[in-house]
Amino acid sequence: MKNKNEVEDVFFHICDHSNSMYLKVLPKNGSGITCHDVLAIEGALGFEEANCRATRTGKILQNWILKNLKKAKILTAVSHNTMEHLAKLCGVENGSNSNWRVIHNSFNSNFWPMDKNESRKFLNAINFPEGSFILHVGSGLPRKNRSLLLKMVNSLGDRWKGNICFAGDPLDEDFSKNAKNYGICNRVKSVPRPDHHTLVALYSSCEAFIFPSFSEGFGWPLIEAQACGAAVLASSIPTLHEVGGEAAIYADPYKPGEFAEGFINLIQKKNKKKLIALGFENCKRFESQKLIKDFIRLYKK
Repeated sequence: MKNKNEVEDVFFHICDHSNSMYLKVLPKNGSGITCHDVLAIEGALGFEEANCRATRTGKILQNWILKNLKKAKILTAVSHNTMEHLAKLCGVENGSNSNWRVIHNSFNSNFWPMDKNESRKFLNAINFPEGSFILHVGSGLPRKNRSLLLKMVNSLGDRWKGNICFAGDPLDEDFSKNAKNYGICNRVKSVPRPDHHTLVALYSSCEAFIFPSFSEGFGWPLIEAQACGAAVLASSIPTLHEVGGEAAIYADPYKPGEFAEGFINLIQKKNKKKLIALGFENCKRFESQKLIKDFIRLYKK
């Protein structure tokens, strides 16, 4: 049987804001929650810029989630941008609650620059063609802006003739038709839900990692790519600037031509080498031990 002091040293942390309803049954002074993004909440409230539409029942759910988040005594957000948006939704001044803090996500698995020969072995296993390719990793949700890669390659014309790889959700029929309309369907490669080693091989082998999202709560693929030695070109939204720092080139996600010019800049040997080195340095901010220390510090307080 635990004594009173031992019980008081037990803390509960809810790892995802979608489970905020459980805060009701946990001790208020001994529990907290992480908010990964407010995109679905903002979508449910009619914010078009969230690029996240909600169904009728989804609106009820997201309002319920927000109602419980407002009551959280201890809360962490995975980015300053997410915290800023959440604070506005909750009607509190950003930073006014000392127990609401930004603690960046850490890597949830090991990512490293895989040796060229080893990478080729994994890529051969999925019949992935040799040669230069750009990479996108993620779902097919509209906010992921996958189609920009097609428009970007179309803008590049004869300046770059490599392939485009989409790892994650399978490509749907409309997307394939779109690629055909641009006359580049033979250059589009899909790797549905790759296993971890195949994903690392793709990151390690790509000409560049392209991440043109309209909205993100954090953006894990960006630092995964950097950890594997990929040069990154991402959308110029606040969250990705926060996560990528100086180790990426940024462009307007609504302007494929701007992404095309960013890509030409990125693949210059000197620029690419510099970005890769900065990427490895940037990844140190997201090590697991740092996250653990930040959480211990928060709960000790």
